[in-house]
Amino acid sequence: MKGFCGTRSLLFGATAVAACSVGMARLSYADELPVVPVIPAQTNVLILPALDETGDKPEMQLEHIRVASHRLEYEFMTRGFKVMGPKDGLRVARTEGIDLDDPDDRGSLSLKTIGKDTGAQWVVSVAVIDVHEDKGYDAYSRRAFAKVQVKVYDINQGGYISNRFQQSSKTSLPLVGRAGTTGLFKQTIDTTVQRSVSDILTPYPQTVKVAGEFEENDLLDSSPTVPAQTAESAAPIPPATAPSAPAPGAPAPVASPTVGKAVLTMNSGAHIPCTILSFDGTTYQIQKEDGTTEALPSNIIQSVEMAK
Repeated sequence: MKGFCGTRSLLFGATAVAACSVGMARLSYADELPVVPVIPAQTNVLILPALDETGDKPEMQLEHIRVASHRLEYEFMTRGFKVMGPKDGLRVARTEGIDLDDPDDRGSLSLKTIGKDTGAQWVVSVAVIDVHEDKGYDAYSRRAFAKVQVKVYDINQGGYISNRFQQSSKTSLPLVGRAGTTGLFKQTIDTTVQRSVSDILTPYPQTVKVAGEFEENDLLDSSPTVPAQTAESAAPIPPATAPSAPAPGAPAPVASPTVGKAVLTMNSGAHIPCTILSFDGTTYQIQKEDGTTEALPSNIIQSVEMAK
């Protein structure tokens, strides 16, 4: 739908926020290397768990993390990159003693180590630095500011192809209650993260259809909403293992699945029992056991096991 100022209204939760951008700024670092063109389908991109440095309430920090993670995943997945999610990075970080909850431990050496151990060519780290409202903006609308830092480390070049802060602001019609402000904050973060990677992704058109652009779900079926190292209750992530060969006499894996019940094994290692409704060669339309439907690009799926 269209909102005021000719921009799209975004749905976050049950709150629609009609907004238009009123400003942006990008502060570049001197250590950025030129981007060497790549073929997305042959390039592994590891997206680390998003980090929140706003000092906001824990529940709000989780909201910020969900939005930032979802946007990064969407931007790379729709361009056909082979995207790996937070679980892959967390597994290596724990093994190497890297604390991804510490901003100082997200430097080039840490990203290089994690990237090499996971087989990624690009490693992406995003931190939400600040989100706030300009309460004195005017009596008829609200204005929110967001600031993020995005680092994209190129393993092959041995340096950053993007390492900068991105700032954006948005205005909206006055909305009543906390939900309106929260929705505006999340919309502003979403736009800021999108702009932060626009320079390096502009050469690559969005050729893969991924449903739910403005939602907050984790498209890689991992868990960026769990703090990276500090959640003592979080179960340890097992090391990645190569797919085992089928046992003698076992049926061969289904290479081109038809519709029907199946279990999808994601690149993150998660298993999704579902019913495949259709497959067009690039995207699976599935129905999960809870009845919800979802579109999943094939490049985030490791294997498909059809029910017998």
